[in-house]
Amino acid sequence: MKPPRLSVLLLLLATLSGCFSCNEPPLYERRAREFLQKQGTPSDIIDKLTKREPLEPAVAEQLSRYGNVAVLHLIGENPGTPLTIIDTLSRHNNFEVRSGVAINPNASLDLLLHLRTPGKYTTVNGMLARNPRLPQTVLWEMHRNGEASLMSLGLNPNCPPELMREIAAKGDEIDRAWLATNPNLPEDVAQRLAQDKSQLVRNYFEMNPKYGRRGTEPSR
Repeated sequence: MKPPRLSVLLLLLATLSGCFSCNEPPLYERRAREFLQKQGTPSDIIDKLTKREPLEPAVAEQLSRYGNVAVLHLIGENPGTPLTIIDTLSRHNNFEVRSGVAINPNASLDLLLHLRTPGKYTTVNGMLARNPRLPQTVLWEMHRNGEASLMSLGLNPNCPPELMREIAAKGDEIDRAWLATNPNLPEDVAQRLAQDKSQLVRNYFEMNPKYGRRGTEPSR
C-alpha cells in the first residue's frame, strides 16, 4: 500500500530542507514569503522566488538588499541571480545563505570549491554535493571523506555510476528513495530500485523523469 500523500510530502519537506535545528527545519519558502509580504513585495515576485523561477537581475539585486536569511538563501540558489551577487552571498557569514549558493548551477566551479570544507561534514558541503557542476572526482572525494550524505550525492545528476551502485546497495530507505529520482541512473541501478523492497523507494522511482511512469520529479 502506498504511503499517504500528505506523509510523503512532509517527508520531502523535512528531508530536502535539511535539519538545521533539532526542532524544525528552516522552511525557506514560508519564511521568505512571510517576510516579503510584510515588506509589500508584489506577489508575482514572491512566487517566482519561492518557486525557484529565474528572477530578473534588477529584482534579484533589490531582494538581496534585505538581511533576511530565508530570502538570501533563495536568492543564492536562484538561476537568475547575477554572478556578482552570488559571489557576495558565497562569503556571507551565515551558513544557510551560503548553502543556497552551494546548489546554484550557475555558480562558477572555483566559487563552489571555495565553499567546500574538506574532510568534514557541513551543511554547506551537503548542499554542495547536489550541484551538478562538481566534477565526479570531487564527488568521490566528498564521499570518501564523509563530507556529504548519500542522499545528497545520490540527488546529483553528475553522481558517478559506481557511487550510485553503492548507494543503491548500502544506502538506507531515504538515500535509495532520492537516488531513485535521479534521471541519470545506470540501467542496472534503475532495475534494482524499481524492485526495491521499500514501497517508498518504488514510489519515488515512479517519479523518475526517464524511467518512471509518472515522469516528473518530486518538488525540491
